[in-house]
Amino acid sequence: MDEQRAIQHIKRGHIAGLEVLVRKYQEQAVRAAFIIIQDRMQAEDIVQAAFVKVFQRIDQYDINRPFGPWFLRIVTNDAVKSVTRYREVAIDEQHDGDIQGVSTDEALLDEIYDVEQQLEQQDLNAMIWKMLEQLSPQQRAVVVMRYYLNLDESHIAEQLNTPAGTIRWRLYAARQHLRFLLTPFFKLES
Repeated sequence: MDEQRAIQHIKRGHIAGLEVLVRKYQEQAVRAAFIIIQDRMQAEDIVQAAFVKVFQRIDQYDINRPFGPWFLRIVTNDAVKSVTRYREVAIDEQHDGDIQGVSTDEALLDEIYDVEQQLEQQDLNAMIWKMLEQLSPQQRAVVVMRYYLNLDESHIAEQLNTPAGTIRWRLYAARQHLRFLLTPFFKLES
């Protein structure tokens, strides 16, 4: 069953259509949520809840537009809300720094690399996560949508129902902050 047929099944109240959408979008949605909230189990919960929302609110979906961005907007909005709601929780309690399992591609690469390369990659990934943690949840959301989901600024603004200027400012501020955090590493290499 293709995506449009699955959506039509859901619109008629048949939950079986949801299985097609889960298979197609679950991994990408969990990655996006994980990047924003940095907790694998919570990211999976958010995505599961987003699929339930899809089933419950399918009438709000405009079939003339692509499903993926509409669904991923639900996921990223819920992830940002979740981080904002639990802002007082210490980052160390959100995750233990182990980012394995983020994708099946990474798992396959881990099998190929020897132990030294695995450790170097883990160190790099941990450094990237630490840097992303220092961005606000809203900045992480626009970074995920721009660089991970490959949405342009106008689509991000539309998806987040936020002015395009605000999106540009969040991206600019996030890049500036990440550039500042990366400066010491570039000095070491020169």
